[in-house]
Amino acid sequence: MNNQIKTNALISYFFLGWLFLLAWNNPNFADEFIVKHSKKATKIHFGFLVTFILYNIFLSQHLYYNIPVIMVSVDKVINLWFFTFLTLAILKWAYEAHRGIEPKSSIWNKTNLDTKSVNYNLSWISENDKIIYLTSLLPFLWIITSNNYENNITKSLAKIGTIFTFLILSYYVFSWFDSIFILLIFAYILFIAFIWVNIFINDKLIINNLINKIPSLWDIYLKSRTSFFYFFDFLSLIFGRKVKLDFTSKHAQLLKKDEKSYEILASYFTDESLVLSKNLIFIPILNLIFIPTFLVSKKSKYLIAITQGLIISFLLIFIWFYFSYYSLYQLFLLFPIFIWIANIDKNPFKKIPIIYDIYAIFDKLSFWIFSKVKFLNEKKKEVKEVSYKL
Repeated sequence: MNNQIKTNALISYFFLGWLFLLAWNNPNFADEFIVKHSKKATKIHFGFLVTFILYNIFLSQHLYYNIPVIMVSVDKVINLWFFTFLTLAILKWAYEAHRGIEPKSSIWNKTNLDTKSVNYNLSWISENDKIIYLTSLLPFLWIITSNNYENNITKSLAKIGTIFTFLILSYYVFSWFDSIFILLIFAYILFIAFIWVNIFINDKLIINNLINKIPSLWDIYLKSRTSFFYFFDFLSLIFGRKVKLDFTSKHAQLLKKDEKSYEILASYFTDESLVLSKNLIFIPILNLIFIPTFLVSKKSKYLIAITQGLIISFLLIFIWFYFSYYSLYQLFLLFPIFIWIANIDKNPFKKIPIIYDIYAIFDKLSFWIFSKVKFLNEKKKEVKEVSYKL
C-alpha cells in the first residue's frame, strides 16, 4: 500500500469522507482502503451531527444548572464532551488509517455487534429467586442485589437499573418535575412491569447480549482512574521523560495494585470490635460518633468504611451550608451509601469511587496528618523489602 492511499484515507476523517465517497469514480479515491475509511469517517461525523442537534433541540434547555463548586453548567460539560469525543475519534481513526489498518474494529461494523439474545428458562427457580431478579431493576436496590446475588441475570438487569436510576435522579435534581422526568418514570415503570410479567407469569427472561457490553459503574470508575494516570504519563512523555504509553498495561497495573492493597488491609485490619453497631457507619451525621475510632484505632476492620462514611457526612454538611438544607444534590449521596450497605459484610475494605479519591486527595494536601493512605503505602514498602530480602 503506497503512502498516497494512506494519506487520502487519513484526510477523509477531517470532514471530507463524504466527498471522497461521492468521488468514487476518481482513481485517486477508488481504492477499497480509502472507501472503507471514508465510510467510517462519514458515519462518525454524521452520527455526531445528528446526536448533537437532537441533544440541543430536546435536552440542553433542561440542563442549565451549575455543577457544585466548579459552577459550570451541566449543558456546557455535555457539549464539551461531545466535541472531545469527536476529536478523539478523529485522531484515533486517522492514526489507524496512517498505519494502514482497516477499520474492522469499528463499533458500526455489524459483524462485531452481537445482537443475539439469551433466553433464560425460570420455571424451575423459586419465587424468592424471581423476586431477587426483579429487585435488580429497582432504584438503588440493584446495588445490593447485584453484589450479594451475583450472576448473569442480576448483573445484566442491574446495568439497566443503573441507567434508569441515574437518568431519573439527575433530571429530578436538575429539572424537578418536567416532561422528560415524567416520561422517564413512565418508561421505567412499564419496563419493570414487562420484566415482572415475563418472570412471574411466563417463567422466562430474554436478555440481549448488547446489555452485557454496557460497562458497570465499577468498570467505568476503573477506566476513568486508568485514564487519569495515563494522562500524566502522556504529560511526562511530552516533557522529555522516557515513559511507555500503554493503556492496557496501566489498567492491569492498577488492578494488581488494588488486589495487593486488599491483601494488606485484610491481613492487618482484623479487629472486629466496635462500640456501636457497624450499620451506623452508613448513616450520615450519625456516623460522626466514629471520629474517635478513626483517630485512635489502629487495627479496626471497619476503619476504611468509617473513613469514607465521614467523608460522606462532610459532603452532606458542605451541601447544607453551601446550598441549603433542602438541596436535592444530597440525593446523589445515596449511591455511596448503598454501595457500603452492599459491601460492609462482604468487603469492608471497599474503596467507594470518588469518595475514597476525595479522602486520598485531602490526605495528601493535609501532609498525612491523620493518614491511613500513608500507612497503607508504608505497609506496601515493607512487603516489597521483605520479598527482596527473601
